Amino acid sequence: MNEVPRAIFLVVIFLEMTSARNEKDITLSCPAHRPCTTALASYNPIPLKCEEKSENALISWQYLDVFQPHAQAVTFMQSNGSAPHNNWGASKALDLMSRSKLVSGDLQILSPRVQDTGVYTCLDGEKYLAYYEIDFQDAGHIYISHASLGQSVQPQTMVDLGEEGTVKVFTVWTDWQPCDRCRTLGERKKVGFCYAEVIKDSTQPDLVYEGPTPCGLLRSTSRQIPLNHTPELRIEMCNEPCNTTASVGERILSVVLDSYHTYLHADVSLKCPTSSIYRPVYWEHGNKSFTRLQQLTKTMSYVLDNTTGGGSLYIPILNKSDAGIYKCYVDRVLTGIFHVIIPDTQNTAVRQPYTATESVIIAISMLLFSLMLLSIIQVCRKISMRVVH
Repeated sequence: MNEVPRAIFLVVIFLEMTSARNEKDITLSCPAHRPCTTALASYNPIPLKCEEKSENALISWQYLDVFQPHAQAVTFMQSNGSAPHNNWGASKALDLMSRSKLVSGDLQILSPRVQDTGVYTCLDGEKYLAYYEIDFQDAGHIYISHASLGQSVQPQTMVDLGEEGTVKVFTVWTDWQPCDRCRTLGERKKVGFCYAEVIKDSTQPDLVYEGPTPCGLLRSTSRQIPLNHTPELRIEMCNEPCNTTASVGERILSVVLDSYHTYLHADVSLKCPTSSIYRPVYWEHGNKSFTRLQQLTKTMSYVLDNTTGGGSLYIPILNKSDAGIYKCYVDRVLTGIFHVIIPDTQNTAVRQPYTATESVIIAISMLLFSLMLLSIIQVCRKISMRVVH
């Protein structure tokens, strides 16, 4: 990327409000007081709740790598701020800790990766309060389809495992998110994740040997599960006469403003604060707005990223018309304002004439320099004449 280092002219973030809104909008479909098994998208932040904590609880979070047959659970976060001990798996624990934070005992993984797939447990001392089996699926290779283009989703597949039976691989979908904008044509999306179930006898598809399980978790016990079925993003057009519920205070306090000083024909990438694949987001530039449909039909040069479902806007090979104000909206609330500035290299600055005072000083300086130079010449001549005589 050829982007020149940016200059931030104002950042105003209300952290408690943003954190609470993230937790409210991104929730896991898990049974209460029972182990939770689910699939999530990599590179998108996610909170894991630790319910029923006591007031002065010493909360710790542990991680177990399901792909290591003899792995042990390692502690990587503690409410007292202690770092992981130098034991087996400490490097993994430190890596997880660098990408996570605790908020009132709840765990927020800020940038999960595919290799973070495994078991997460929350403990109060030695008492287990929460248990999650999570498959972080690769959002970097997400499959995107748009209903308005007649594009189909990934088909269900059957894979023969020999004596183990047959595995059925399919997509499990989240609910449709709200339309990304109001009172005008917009888009909405839903996220799908790869799941699989093992059937003992392919002639009796209802005879399930192992129920629906996220593909990554099932692959930890059966490496024959195919890798070609990826997470999905399904998009369709929408038009909702909705009303945003954000207060005036929230609109002001949660907006981030950023200034990008760059060059003509450079590239710029803008990241919308608090955006993720689980939340509706859209971008505007002046009176223009951008849709995934425009990108898929190649009717715009800008690129909405796939990993976060449009949370980043990439502007390649900047033209003069690309300069100006860009706005992004998350949950239909203005969240970021970015000023892309391209300096005009055609106009060179004209030197302003000297003031009267500056002119006098320059004239005196030149006179003194001339007198000094004449004095040096005269001294040199006298010395030369003495040498001759």
